[in-house]
Amino acid sequence: MMSSEVFPVINRWAFHTDSFSLSGPRPVGAKKISARPQLLRLGAKLLLPVLVLLLGGCKESVSSDNLSKLGGYWEIEQVIFSNGESKTYTASTVIDFIHIEALQGFRKKVQPKLDGTYGTSNDAEMFTVQERDGRFFLAYRNDLSNWEEELVALDNDAFSLLNEKGIRYDYKRFEPISITP
Repeated sequence: MMSSEVFPVINRWAFHTDSFSLSGPRPVGAKKISARPQLLRLGAKLLLPVLVLLLGGCKESVSSDNLSKLGGYWEIEQVIFSNGESKTYTASTVIDFIHIEALQGFRKKVQPKLDGTYGTSNDAEMFTVQERDGRFFLAYRNDLSNWEEELVALDNDAFSLLNEKGIRYDYKRFEPISITP
């Protein structure tokens, strides 16, 4: 008995360049089915999330050794809301100044001036840095309320905070513009 008699289905398989058929050669006029367009669409849908993860992964994770990088002048870059929507800030007239020393610090709003100086009020939010389970939190306490923000990323040029409502704030280091003769 020949193998074609034992396995008659195998003889009916016909492989084409883009697809295959279990029923034999493609009949005249039948369309060739290709998986390429579906794969391209799937690839395009996956590309954006992968890029976001890769670019977001470039920020250093937070450790007690790099907390000193938090000190300085910072401007808000974007806010990502808990529903996934975001708001990007291209320019701001007010920036944050953060001072940190020995896990305690303050944060205040300042207004950069064209001569390189900053206008400010005496208002400042005091905070302490708390570490829990390898994560770092800025804990604010004042006469009216208490709240925390998780420090989720920190490097020389950027940091990100996540508040209790799931809103993430991305900051970039402020670069002053000085226009003096």
